[in-house]
Amino acid sequence: MKGGAWYGRTTLDETRRWGERVDLEDFAEPETVHLAPRLCWQGLSEDELREHLAALVETIERENSELRMVEGKSLLGVKALFRRHPHDRPKKLSRSPVTTVVP
Repeated sequence: MKGGAWYGRTTLDETRRWGERVDLEDFAEPETVHLAPRLCWQGLSEDELREHLAALVETIERENSELRMVEGKSLLGVKALFRRHPHDRPKKLSRSPVTTVVP
């Protein structure tokens, strides 16, 4: 289980529109997220689950590294990443068709 806060920004914005001075924390509600392993991993111990997740992350990192090498791309460094505006968008978006995944 992981806890955090949910901020009711809609209510906050409406309250501010009426001219009231309020703080975001006034609209914080406690929220708990319950995490569970994938169905196929439910019978594993915590150590086995950790190993599977580490292997999965390693595979994703390796595949993306290989793809970047083939495409001649590199990762942004920390400084370059922080220089970017969080709302920047790519100049051109990929418009691939949406695929539906049926369980």
